[in-house]
Amino acid sequence: MSTLYIVATPIGNLGDFSSRAIQILNEVDFIICEDTRNSSKLLNHFHIKNKLNSLYKDNETTKASYFINKLLESPDKKCALISDAGTPCISDPGSLLIQECHKHGIQVLSLPGPTSFVCAAAASGFKAPHLLFAGFFPRENSKKIEEMEKWNKITPSVLVFFESPNRIIATLKFLYRIFEDKYDFSVSKEISKIYEFNKVGKLSEHLKYFENLEKIKGEFVVVIDMHSPFKNEEKLLDISESSLILEMNQYLSENLNVSIKDVSVFFSKKYKLNKKYIYNLLINI
Repeated sequence: MSTLYIVATPIGNLGDFSSRAIQILNEVDFIICEDTRNSSKLLNHFHIKNKLNSLYKDNETTKASYFINKLLESPDKKCALISDAGTPCISDPGSLLIQECHKHGIQVLSLPGPTSFVCAAAASGFKAPHLLFAGFFPRENSKKIEEMEKWNKITPSVLVFFESPNRIIATLKFLYRIFEDKYDFSVSKEISKIYEFNKVGKLSEHLKYFENLEKIKGEFVVVIDMHSPFKNEEKLLDISESSLILEMNQYLSENLNVSIKDVSVFFSKKYKLNKKYIYNLLINI
């Protein structure tokens, strides 16, 4: 039977690479990776000599069928999928290829291995009926509101998301406006690397710590112990609802011929808010 192996790669310490993973990568006919430059370094370190083929976000749609045919025509009908670090398809490309494998009756086997959000959730010590992985925290306010509305519907839960070093302080400040110190937070970075960091505490403690650092490095995993829903939706806005209504009233009085639709577009762009939310406020006005 044709088989695609999903092989997790180290997220830091190379000692986390399992002997089974090395064996599979040596045995398959070819390896599909995210970036051949990064993956070749890993393979060279473990003396794995195999053909690398790239699959990334921009070419996944066109390359999926190509790899299916390549696998079916290969001698042993075996290939492996790896990512730059960690388990493939967790915020990385590969899901579309796996879907195509299932459609074509190709067996998909996933090898256990490093996954940063699972490591961070375990290190937090938080426990709840649901583990919710949210990927990367959104940038736009309207998207943040939509995302946090989803969180609110799945409580109690342990919520996990990724954040970059450039945005970690801004994100924690945003969350503090809504949560204040209601929940315990765990912040992890550089998991399994030399400067691994896991800190549990209130949001105010995390903010104080990061604001006192001269430079922030590393990729972050944030874990929230959401033991109950929150009811501070108005704090999600960069401007209070009453101030927004006053400003829109003023805008309407100065622009008598403008349509409600155009006003909603203008203010949704200005404050990065959901157009439907703005439109409903204007209707009430």
